[in-house]
Amino acid sequence: LFGTASAAQDEEVNKVEIDEAAPPVEAAGPILQGEGKQADVRGGVGEDEIRRPKIGRRPVLPTKAEVDEHFPLHLQYRSWCKHCRAGKGRLAPHQVEAHDREKLGVTFSADYAFMTPEELDEEMQPSLIMYDDHKGAFWATSVRAKGVNEAVVRYVKEILDQSGYEGQKLTFKTDQEASIVALKRAVTAARTGETVPIESPVRASKSNGMMESAVGIWQGQLRTIKHYTEYMMKKRIEVDSVLFSWLVPFCSDVMNKFRVGSDGRTAYERITEHKFKGTVVGFGELVDFILETNKSETHKADSRVQQGIFLGYAWRSTECLVGTKDGIYKCRTIKRRPAETAYDPNCAEYLVTMYDDYVMKGAKTSVAAGAPRPGIPEGVAPTPTR
Repeated sequence: LFGTASAAQDEEVNKVEIDEAAPPVEAAGPILQGEGKQADVRGGVGEDEIRRPKIGRRPVLPTKAEVDEHFPLHLQYRSWCKHCRAGKGRLAPHQVEAHDREKLGVTFSADYAFMTPEELDEEMQPSLIMYDDHKGAFWATSVRAKGVNEAVVRYVKEILDQSGYEGQKLTFKTDQEASIVALKRAVTAARTGETVPIESPVRASKSNGMMESAVGIWQGQLRTIKHYTEYMMKKRIEVDSVLFSWLVPFCSDVMNKFRVGSDGRTAYERITEHKFKGTVVGFGELVDFILETNKSETHKADSRVQQGIFLGYAWRSTECLVGTKDGIYKCRTIKRRPAETAYDPNCAEYLVTMYDDYVMKGAKTSVAAGAPRPGIPEGVAPTPTR
């Protein structure tokens, strides 16, 4: 499904490790040597009586097809995958909501999240995480600071509109932190539909358990993809880097497109009534891409193929978003490279456009293939909706 796995991927699944999250082996009573019989607790010998032990689960080596299908998105927890063990741990079995919970309407929840307590102490930029319990959709983006600004308010409103809630009533739930409450009020004022604001009690995170669980699932996916990409890139992704700003929404986006719910559909399918049919590429991969441009604006001697870093998908068109030193490009045609040359560890040095600059502030980029010809103005990227 995803092409040939690299030698590094093949090598890493050859080692069998005990799943630390597995239940411990329950000790059985002593077995009498030579007779195969268990000592009775009253001092006698039971006839063929033995308590069945609970054997600790050992990961089973996957087939090559299973490895190819699992990489590079890591959507399902696999005990044989070291990136899943490092990123998700015990978070994999969590559910966003109880299956028997009666839904009275649409509840849209939001919260700010940090990956570590140290980030909170060091005043690192937070991530805004949103969850739609009606369609099971996740949304995430890094923000420069908590609170209200026009770009973030417009971003949240557009998410609600493109999810089918324009002009419709919904409940907007948050905790009582002043910054998130202020953002909720601003979004409520910007919407045309009725918005009912509610808050969870102070210091009672369990009362907002659905949002807490959604944040945990997103964090597990982000840690896993980050761990895998760093392993392939042989370089750490810093949390204040351009690449990390794109990783935050990428993880929520692939969950929307591929995470199947109890109804057999993904969040993307519930929202759009269409299946995602785009090409699946690993985050941060170096790819060749071709732009479909006006032929009158390009010279026939110019190469149509360019190189860039795959960063995700445009929501409405499912076009690929590719980053270069010149900005962000939207294209339909991309080509993966051999696994041995699929990652560029130096990409963080030339990627300059942050995700929020592109989505919320409409960062400009050239759409002409090859070197721009004199007199041909640069184009402006279409207004994104994610």
